[in-house]
Amino acid sequence: MELKSPAASAELPGIVGEALLDSGQREKATAVLERAVERTPESTRVKDAIAALQYDPEFWIDEVERLTNDSTKFDDATATRMLLRAARILRLEAADDPSFEKTLRAILAKDLQEPSANVMLEALLAAAQRWDDIEAHHEARAEASANSGERADRYRMFALVWLQRFKDRERAARFAEKALAAVAQNGAQTTRSVVAPYAMLTAHLGERGDWQRVVAVAEAGLAHV
Repeated sequence: MELKSPAASAELPGIVGEALLDSGQREKATAVLERAVERTPESTRVKDAIAALQYDPEFWIDEVERLTNDSTKFDDATATRMLLRAARILRLEAADDPSFEKTLRAILAKDLQEPSANVMLEALLAAAQRWDDIEAHHEARAEASANSGERADRYRMFALVWLQRFKDRERAARFAEKALAAVAQNGAQTTRSVVAPYAMLTAHLGERGDWQRVVAVAEAGLAHV
């Protein structure tokens, strides 16, 4: 999204507000989301985020149970919104309770790419140092892509997450190589860039002296970029 555009500028408070809410910062999220709804009153995501803050703290368990039970009566899109609201309440009130992860998994079973659920699940798993679980989840998200170009972009994104956020060069290299492999597939769709994943893979394999593999990956991808 180009943040210089008027539309993107209007949407930015909503994006920031959701991020604050999904990280458990209730007061900051409330303030930002109140500004967001003034700028984008038609935004369903902003309205849903605000709704997740409007519950009686004394009866939050009842609200979570109501949303979870009622979600079974609706289509997947509506159920996802209801479960996300429940997950956000759990994030604020009982982030260590197993029901929090269970609710996030229920959301992702309906919409594997739901952004807020993915952010919260990844943070939960990282806090517990469940690195294998994060890697498996990233793999599942990439494999669920609609085409090879989208798959390459997701592998590239996850490679950067592992390198920049988790400081895990081994896993970053694995995802980088998969991004390049997706680009090299016959009939591959256009992808954003192969420079970053190739640079990551080159650095990792170069440390091992595996230059033959670096060249092989490059040759496989050059015909498709």
